[in-house]
Amino acid sequence: MTPRAAILGPLLALLTLAGGSSAGAQQVTVAFDPSGEVGVDEVLQLTIRIEASGSVRVTPPAIELDNLEIVGGPSRTTSVQFVNGRRSDSQTFVWSVRPRALGTAGLSEGRVAIGSDIVDLPQRTVSVVENPPQRVPRARSADPFDRMFGRDPFGRDRRRRGLDDFFNRRRVERREPEIFLEASLLPRQPWVGQQALYTLHLYTDVGIRSVTPSQLPDFKGFWTQVLPQETDSTPERVVRDGREIYRIKLLQRALFPRRAESLRIEPVATRMVVARQGFGSPFEDVGEIERRSNPLQIEVRELPEPAPPSFNGAVGDLRLEAELEPRQLQVGEAATLRLTLAGRGHLKGLLPPTLDVPTLDGVPAFEVFDPQTQSSEEVRGTQVVGEKVWSYVLLPQRPGTIELADIEIPYFNARTSSYEVTSVSDLTLDVAAATRLERAGGSVAELHPIRQISGAPPSQSWPWRLWLFASPLVAAACLLIVRRTTGGWTRTDGSPAPRRHLLRALDDAAQEDRASQLAARLEAAWRHFLEARWALPPGLASRRWSEELVARGAAADAVSELVQLQEDLHYLRYAPKLSETDEMRDEVLARSRKLARRLR
Repeated sequence: MTPRAAILGPLLALLTLAGGSSAGAQQVTVAFDPSGEVGVDEVLQLTIRIEASGSVRVTPPAIELDNLEIVGGPSRTTSVQFVNGRRSDSQTFVWSVRPRALGTAGLSEGRVAIGSDIVDLPQRTVSVVENPPQRVPRARSADPFDRMFGRDPFGRDRRRRGLDDFFNRRRVERREPEIFLEASLLPRQPWVGQQALYTLHLYTDVGIRSVTPSQLPDFKGFWTQVLPQETDSTPERVVRDGREIYRIKLLQRALFPRRAESLRIEPVATRMVVARQGFGSPFEDVGEIERRSNPLQIEVRELPEPAPPSFNGAVGDLRLEAELEPRQLQVGEAATLRLTLAGRGHLKGLLPPTLDVPTLDGVPAFEVFDPQTQSSEEVRGTQVVGEKVWSYVLLPQRPGTIELADIEIPYFNARTSSYEVTSVSDLTLDVAAATRLERAGGSVAELHPIRQISGAPPSQSWPWRLWLFASPLVAAACLLIVRRTTGGWTRTDGSPAPRRHLLRALDDAAQEDRASQLAARLEAAWRHFLEARWALPPGLASRRWSEELVARGAAADAVSELVQLQEDLHYLRYAPKLSETDEMRDEVLARSRKLARRLR
């Protein structure tokens, strides 16, 4: 018997007593690496090794983990040894696991089938702490006996021990490849509306032929922008857990959280075709494996208070520019004011700024029409850059010099964690009195001041009989205008005019097949109702509805439900996966009709 064979039996017996179970001639050992105290973000290796005399079929163990999640594996390593003419097989299964929370974690239960025997696995635990001890990478010997038993107990160098050394150095041990997925998000605690970068990396030490996703997160609670895949997908060589491994970037998403809450991003599941060299053969061994990434728990921070009074939810690093053309015109001609808000950030959901209309001699200087809106986004590197353009038509009502008030848009700069303001000024119109009128056909008539004619009008101009006939009609028209303006016009069921218009708008919107258009129409219907019934200022940000409506006497619970409904409508309008919004479409319609009966 060789010295190695002489010591192999006692050492295996010690391992079995220290950490394993036995069934006949089989030994099972279970261990965590590292063991003892580990960090909550540390990746551990759970190793289960089964050794048996002769050729025995071993199935992968069934395990149950406590406070641990699997991030890779199991990998499987098979080795065959012949000692004094007797065959000994060993199977090693390795999982990469990560703690879920502080406390105790480990293998709570497990079984493995060895031939016809079912062996229970021993329980193993580790302590998950905030400050784990420093890990010193250990050099690994190429000799598997060195890794199992440490240094030679006889103090001799096994590399010089004749035939035994010859076979040991040429033993080819088949092992499963080191492959796992890792998802990350930066920053981990974004502000509401701030861009967070989601990245999925593949770590591998063998060649990957293809990667096919079988499950992707739905990113609920975020506006999502797909970032283009880099054309150069050359693997990057990195050091991970003290060893070199290749890293490949599989996908990236720009995520913008919609509200302050705790959000979970589900794992990515994939199927991969792996190519490796097997048993010293020059031919590749191709096989398919499955891997899942780690889930992510995200805490979204609410924007700090107090916010500027006119803050409308813009988050990023933005600038405002203005174009006003023409600057010189006559009464009756129109000017166009073009406001462009651009910069880093997601701008699709922003409402247009409200213009302050100056007065001339107590009369509004110009009439403002609702702006036309255009939005666009592009990706520069990993940053989403947006642009929002509002085009206003201004129609002067009086001649004179009209100076528009400075237009300001406050925004939250996540980089500095503070509110900032971008503005435009020096917007002036020179309006002259109209002196020419162009008739149909191109002819031009000169306009002259109207002279006041003294004396009584001719008696035949308005006969008293005509006034007598028209008076009832004029009075009825005035009464109709007053009632419709004040919301006093009612239906047969007693509901006021704003509510009647709201219910009609909800019925009309229900005919819309496209989810985004439905949401836009419902948003517009609710805004019109709140302005008409509750006198909310036009263009008021939905985040300020609550305080304004409660101050006007609306029920607090109904107001809270309305604000939630508005946020869901906004999500439905810009949902990243419209195929998943059918159920939500019917829900917001039902909630709108129910809420319309409460906010009368």
